[in-house]
Amino acid sequence: MKKIDFVVAGKRYEYSVPEKWDEMSADQFRTYVEVGNFGIDLVRRIIGMHDVVAVSLNMGQWWQLRQEFEWLKDTDNVGKLFINQVTLTDGTVCYGYNADFSNITWEEWMFCDTYANAGRWDVLAAVLYRPERENWNHETDRRIPFTKYGAESRVARMNELDPLTLRCIQLNYKMLRKRLTDHYSQIFSLPDEEEEEGRKKKNAGSTDWLTIIRNMMGDNFFEEQKYYNISVPAVFFQLEARVKEAKKNGKK
Repeated sequence: MKKIDFVVAGKRYEYSVPEKWDEMSADQFRTYVEVGNFGIDLVRRIIGMHDVVAVSLNMGQWWQLRQEFEWLKDTDNVGKLFINQVTLTDGTVCYGYNADFSNITWEEWMFCDTYANAGRWDVLAAVLYRPERENWNHETDRRIPFTKYGAESRVARMNELDPLTLRCIQLNYKMLRKRLTDHYSQIFSLPDEEEEEGRKKKNAGSTDWLTIIRNMMGDNFFEEQKYYNISVPAVFFQLEARVKEAKKNGKK
């Protein structure tokens, strides 16, 4: 965080300015999503600038203040989950996932990412945000284990959330996913020989995870099944290694 201050009519106004995404609060992220564009209004609202200060700044001061937020334009390096929990209409508190996806199983990922690609952010929220497990000991995933049936029962109540909250969950997921996919870029690159239709599919953000697993593991059902309960980063690490090895050996 960086401290900046302005003196207006003899009174000093001090503000805390985040210098990177991970320093933003949940409320500041909500403001970012709500405003939707980078400009003076966004900067002013993020730091909670007093009206007296806002009307007193000249264009040069506004320009300097905007420069402090240039990092907002780099959305590829977001590593924070801003919406840590949501409260449903029946009072149930649902807790979010780890920003590095380390507490998301491969089965959970395939389910939520497929619905994300279909624009069903209510389903994604119902998958990734779950109630606390009984007798949680702070050493395991706080959330109850994932089941598709449990997610289906929460979808309707997720749709009753504040629309801005759902938009925040949506954008935050896209940001964190982008960081993950950039890290494991080999998995998300199509061979040069792929048809145009395949490239269109990739560009649309759609990924057939079941096909990827089967291509990597072969048709051995038991080999495929063992990956379902492994964390997403662990699976990606293994898939990435297999892709690199295949390319090294001249295989597609």
